[in-house]
Amino acid sequence: MQAFVLDAGHPNVLAPGKRPRTTLSPTLVLRDGQPWVALSSPGGDSQDQQALQVLLNLMVFGMRPQEAIEAPRFNSLQYQESFGAHRLVMAGGLEVEDRIPIDVRAELALRGHTVVPVGAFMMDSGTTLVGVEPGHRTLFGAADVRRQRVVTGW
Repeated sequence: MQAFVLDAGHPNVLAPGKRPRTTLSPTLVLRDGQPWVALSSPGGDSQDQQALQVLLNLMVFGMRPQEAIEAPRFNSLQYQESFGAHRLVMAGGLEVEDRIPIDVRAELALRGHTVVPVGAFMMDSGTTLVGVEPGHRTLFGAADVRRQRVVTGW
C-alpha cells in the first residue's frame, strides 16, 4: 500500500478498486518468437533501468550473459520515489559506478548531470537471468555479484 499516493489528482492516488503501481518488472525476451532470456532484479525504482542496461549489453553490445551483468552501470536519480514520502530523489542526479571512466563521468557533468559516484559493483541491483541458446537449445544463466546472487543448474 505504500506505493499509493494520497495527493488528489495523482494517477496513482489511493482509490477503491485500484491497484498500486509496482516496481516489480520480471522480463521475458523472445527471439524469433521463441523464449530467449528471462531476467529480473531487486532494487525498487531502479529495477527497470538496470534490466534495460543488461538487455542492451546482451542485444546491442553482444556481451555474454555474465559479462553483461558485471559491466559497469549507472542509475538516473531523476524520479519520484515509489515508496515512503514519494519525494523527488535528485533532479539531474546520475549515480555512476566508479568503473565508468573518469572522462565519461566528467563529460556527463559538463552536460548538466549531477554525477554521484558509487563504488565498483555498488549499484543497488542484483540481476539474474536464464536463457536458451537459439542454435543448440542449451540453457545458460548469469547472476549479479552486486547482491551476492548465484545461478545453478542441473
